[in-house]
Amino acid sequence: MVTVMNRKRETRVLITDVETNSPAARAGVMTGDYVVSCKKKDVTTTRDLLGLLGGVEREIELVVERRGKGRVPIRIMVEV
Repeated sequence: MVTVMNRKRETRVLITDVETNSPAARAGVMTGDYVVSCKKKDVTTTRDLLGLLGGVEREIELVVERRGKGRVPIRIMVEV
């Protein structure tokens, strides 16, 4: 499970918590990352992100902004 928070006037979604040993954690998502795209679509709100995460894909492609590293692509393998 990943907890997200949309900050006012931001154009990205802040990851505030990543559950240990979750698919997101194993893929490298970290607390403090900002999601800027999901499935090659821009993410500007929590609603955007949650809408894109719904579906039956086995793999989800995110791009996050990470302090000191810029934009980082991440592939999350979804457990079925």
